[in-house]
Amino acid sequence: MKRAGGLRLISVILMAVFFISDASAAQKTKVVYGIPLGPGMFKNKTPREIAQYLKESGVNAVIDVPLDVSIIGELQGNGIKAYAQLPMFCGKEYWLEHPESRPVTADGNLIEEYGWYAGVCASQEWLITQKINAAGELAKKYPIDGLWLDFMRWPTRWDVKEPKILDTCFCASCLKRFQKETGIRIPGNLKSTKEISSWVYKNYSRHWYAWRSDVIADTVCRVGKAIKKYRKDAVVGIFLVPWGNDDYDNAIYKVIGQDLAKLSQCADVFSPMSYNLICSRDSEWIISLNRQVSSR
Repeated sequence: MKRAGGLRLISVILMAVFFISDASAAQKTKVVYGIPLGPGMFKNKTPREIAQYLKESGVNAVIDVPLDVSIIGELQGNGIKAYAQLPMFCGKEYWLEHPESRPVTADGNLIEEYGWYAGVCASQEWLITQKINAAGELAKKYPIDGLWLDFMRWPTRWDVKEPKILDTCFCASCLKRFQKETGIRIPGNLKSTKEISSWVYKNYSRHWYAWRSDVIADTVCRVGKAIKKYRKDAVVGIFLVPWGNDDYDNAIYKVIGQDLAKLSQCADVFSPMSYNLICSRDSEWIISLNRQVSSR
């Protein structure tokens, strides 16, 4: 899973200090996710005061940094890396603006909201282009050290005790792109989505899973190029669903589409979202998961 420069692994604990294990260096980095500027400890603090406080606390990187040139400058001036964040394929607003972006299950049904979560089809070229442009604008406008991609995957609600595994996406866009990019032709006599998905799984399941992971990896590469056009040394990070290959019949690959070998060609850092309390796991699971990810 290594590539030029060494791939790094970040364990994430939301809104708290966590550590970076760097495969290419012995140094450990303390990171915070976000800097809340409203009610709380940083309310009415100047950018300099915020940076000095974090530095004195031993923090030397921030993910999801406020998009404020003054704050970013003060952080970097105090030896603290500033990473922005970009959500990718999630949001009910996309369903409303572009109904075609609502994923279709193997049974032919549109996926439903799951609490706050509304997954979006990852093959929508209009949205991919929109995100690529947004990433480029972030890198052009702000002196960030890199960008973390969230919801960089096919839809499924994983951050619950019993994950909602969604067997997607068999929308018209996906079926058209799958055929175009693999050369596989779906028989014309198959009319319903259920017939089509059954045929695909029976005859070309390996190609289907590989294509879905290719879509995700290709998007990461395109976003990375947009960032590095303006920030040559920028880091590209991805938040990973915290599943190993044995979880839910290899759903990390078959359902989520996150193939670490492919993603490592374009991403610099993997961040497993190992929120053990949310996922009803013990703390030892975090260590075990990180070891699994590092070995893949």
